[in-house]
Amino acid sequence: MSRQTVSLRALNDQDGIDGSTKQRVLDTALELGHRPSRFARALLRQDTTSVGLVIPDLLNPYFTEIAVAALEAARSRGRHVVVHDTVDSAEEELGTLQVIGYQVDAVVGYFSRPEQEVDSLTRGIPAVLIGRAHETARFSSIRINGRDGVRTPGRAPRRARA
Repeated sequence: MSRQTVSLRALNDQDGIDGSTKQRVLDTALELGHRPSRFARALLRQDTTSVGLVIPDLLNPYFTEIAVAALEAARSRGRHVVVHDTVDSAEEELGTLQVIGYQVDAVVGYFSRPEQEVDSLTRGIPAVLIGRAHETARFSSIRINGRDGVRTPGRAPRRARA
């Protein structure tokens, strides 16, 4: 049996692996901070993927527009979005980052924390930074062009549903 097969069996709690080997794999995974990728599992099982959207202030119309656009894009792809509002608080953002990786398959957001900290807190899941350039290949980013945005007419506001 290959090392990959042994690791997968250990991490997925499957039969066909010696108990001591399984424990060594689990101990090593814990030591390395391994987090199972829900994203990869969803791709294999062809399940729906969930995306975490981290927004500093949903009461701010700018961030509300971002959230609406993300929800529409996700919905059109059969994805679910879990929205986290950090109320523009560094402590709330830290708390969100500490748990979000266990709730979603990928994370997209505005983060005020240093890139190295975001990296360590989202290890094992894809992460996209909104509104800032990334320094490493670990992240993707969505850059916002405010100058062109101010000059371009926006879309009409959505009407409330009855």
